[in-house]
Amino acid sequence: MNLLSRPVVLTAAAARSALGDNLDAMRAALLAGTSGLRPLAGFGELEDSVSGGAGGWLRDRSPLRGRKYGGASNLAVRVAQEALAVAGWSADLTREAWVFAGSSRGNFGELLNVRYNRRPLKIYAPSNSLNSEIAAAVSITCGIRAPWQMLSNGCASGLDAVIWAAHTVACGLAPRALVVSVELPLVSALLKDFQRTGLLNTNGINDPYSPETTGFFPAEAAVALTIEPDGSGTLLTGGWMNSDAFDPVGLPPDGFGVRALLDLCWDYFQAGDASWLPTICPHASGTKSHGQAEHKAIRSILRERNSAQASVHLLKPFTGHSLGANGALDCALLHTFFSENRLPPNLPGLHGECAEIRLPSTAEAAGDRTVLKLSGGMGGRNSLLAMNRHFHITQQG
Repeated sequence: MNLLSRPVVLTAAAARSALGDNLDAMRAALLAGTSGLRPLAGFGELEDSVSGGAGGWLRDRSPLRGRKYGGASNLAVRVAQEALAVAGWSADLTREAWVFAGSSRGNFGELLNVRYNRRPLKIYAPSNSLNSEIAAAVSITCGIRAPWQMLSNGCASGLDAVIWAAHTVACGLAPRALVVSVELPLVSALLKDFQRTGLLNTNGINDPYSPETTGFFPAEAAVALTIEPDGSGTLLTGGWMNSDAFDPVGLPPDGFGVRALLDLCWDYFQAGDASWLPTICPHASGTKSHGQAEHKAIRSILRERNSAQASVHLLKPFTGHSLGANGALDCALLHTFFSENRLPPNLPGLHGECAEIRLPSTAEAAGDRTVLKLSGGMGGRNSLLAMNRHFHITQQG
């Protein structure tokens, strides 16, 4: 079932990532074919055992600092304030907005005294270690009195936050919604766990669908989005979720959970317009098992349901994998490109092109194409959001 009973609009976005401190800088980097990944040895805050690979981090660390909240919470507040400024919401409109926050690891570093040069107050030590402090900090600082929700569904967290926010606005439960998603995974203890599990990249190949990929490149990011029932912005037209019920870490080799979501989405849009034009922004984490399974699922549905090649746009080779923040980050990047009637390019030279799939390395016109944004979370969570280029709708539709 489509979780969006009617289309809603993503009206404003703000983000920070390894590509830059704002969306304009990120768009410029993508258009230039520049990745934000750098040797982790240059980060300077990791143990030698996990600093041999590459990753992405924020150049400007000042938004992480503070005394009351954890680093991830401080960063979430900053991007939330930036997105609200772009949206132009008054204090009254902001007060009534629902908040949906997504993060896989939240303020994980606070549990290990990794505090990004913060000077914390002892009285806030219990709240600093809560994932939900991210949403609470945004609510308190921005003066939001409507409900806030914290989603921690692994690497699907950010996209799930967008989908549930859009759902509440589409249903009329919320007059508008603010989504925040943040991740700071460059912590030695966490990277050691990923390393032991075989999830971190070991050979430097930044190509999620390559047979030679060995894992993902960890990265920091923060995103905020505003979602409204009408107005100018990116049209959100569909949302679907499911679970693999397969394994805590791995995913089915045939990607059947991803394929099932794509089938539901295809049925929905095909029923309304047999000539609809899909394009796909996949999860593409970088692990070999995920790459093979997701690629297989995408190829199979395009082969059976589509008569021509579809463009596929992989964004993690540019941004790195910011775990739970990546789904929302991709939404923000797509929103930025849609404003110019374009789709983001791929990093040149990626594997995965075939009879069903194109991987354009230049920014093509978005036109009437519907972008299907996929995310997957450890434990088998799959999410899909359908997005279209900038449009204007009224509450009457």
